[in-house]
Amino acid sequence: MSAEDLGKRLLGECSGVRMDGLLKSLRTLDSQTHNVNHFNLAPLDQLLHSTEMTTNDVSRKLPLKPVVIELCSAESGVGKTHLLYMITILAILPSIYHDVILEGPESTVIIIDTEGRFSIERLAQIMENYITEVNGELPNLEELVAQSLDHVHIFRPQTMAAMTAILFSLPKYLFDTQARESTRRPLHSVIVDSASTFYWQNREDEEAVKLANLDDHNGPAVGITYPYSTFTQSLRSLCFTFSCAIVVTTHAVSSINKETGQQVIRTLPAPWSTFPSLRLLLSRQIIQKFAHGISIEEALKEQIGRQSLVEKVKYHAKVVGSTQGFRLSIQGDNVVVGED
Repeated sequence: MSAEDLGKRLLGECSGVRMDGLLKSLRTLDSQTHNVNHFNLAPLDQLLHSTEMTTNDVSRKLPLKPVVIELCSAESGVGKTHLLYMITILAILPSIYHDVILEGPESTVIIIDTEGRFSIERLAQIMENYITEVNGELPNLEELVAQSLDHVHIFRPQTMAAMTAILFSLPKYLFDTQARESTRRPLHSVIVDSASTFYWQNREDEEAVKLANLDDHNGPAVGITYPYSTFTQSLRSLCFTFSCAIVVTTHAVSSINKETGQQVIRTLPAPWSTFPSLRLLLSRQIIQKFAHGISIEEALKEQIGRQSLVEKVKYHAKVVGSTQGFRLSIQGDNVVVGED
């Protein structure tokens, strides 16, 4: 065999790979050899790590599943948004500020706020309290908070189509180096609060299209779209492009499986259910009522302890289908995520 033929054969055995694919493979390999803390919230990271270890065969070097967390609840006011505040704060903090080590990842966070509940003012209050609790009084605290909040980008879509369009446009938005400084930072998380907002609006639109198609029994259904499939695809694309985490809040409907007796949690239509790597069901801690037949004197004594419980609101986040979870307590501007 001539040198030319050998060269052609060897060249034919080579395969091309895009740079983003190569970098993704390197990140996957690094994640498999190190216990990565995605959120710097120990209880949440521990649950996520245990889920990754059970769904990936490290010995065969299978790619890690994207970090996708679903925070669901059957009712509002159970701490989901406050947990999002903490995730955001720990993502945007700098590593060091005025010679004070903060150990933050200096990242960017995208917020898709569909219900107008995500308050930047409330986020700033909790952030100031957190920094003071961890590091004591810092000079130029307000300046630190303001500079960090510059890397929180909030979008407020009014329809499902607008939300999906925003998600697909994020790469162009974030890569615009002349328009914003966040391009110098990695994208930590894309947060959607809430993905259930447009559910009934979509159902109504789908029913209208189905009724319009009843006149043509033999023809294909025209105009029917699958918005949650497109929504999931847009988030999956962001995971691949930026290696970022996805955090989505949803409204949950629970039922009991008659055959197994187990609780079944339903949130968004297919194919969403197979996308999250971790699903957490949040609920409010129930404060027991006064015992039946208790005297007025005993009730007054017990009221003092009850008042402190009411002021320090506690919530429970449990992994769907498991007993694992953690607790979230809120007292004023102090938000604490602790082990169960």
